[in-house]
Amino acid sequence: MPTTAAVAGPAPAPASAGAGGAAAVGGETYSGTIAAAAAQYGVPQPILYHLLGAESSFNPNAGPSSAGARGIAPFIPSTAAKYGVDVTNPDSSITGAAHYLADL
Repeated sequence: MPTTAAVAGPAPAPASAGAGGAAAVGGETYSGTIAAAAAQYGVPQPILYHLLGAESSFNPNAGPSSAGARGIAPFIPSTAAKYGVDVTNPDSSITGAAHYLADL
């Protein structure tokens, strides 16, 4: 099993449609926000990058899930409120996801 140190950097963005039916934009669109949020909360950047790809295919309009989670880093309403995340704002969602991961 590879360690996080073995991950060289962001993988290519998925080419398929993400949750919500919109085509994936790709992580490169959000690379600056991902880097800043990862540094702010001490989260490995590749972990945050791959989380966003897996959860929403970098679709800022993903969701809602059956639990009501929405956004590029899908948050359910209660967790979004706890972390002050605006799920309609990708920068807010990405920063909130880094904060959430740092708290784990």
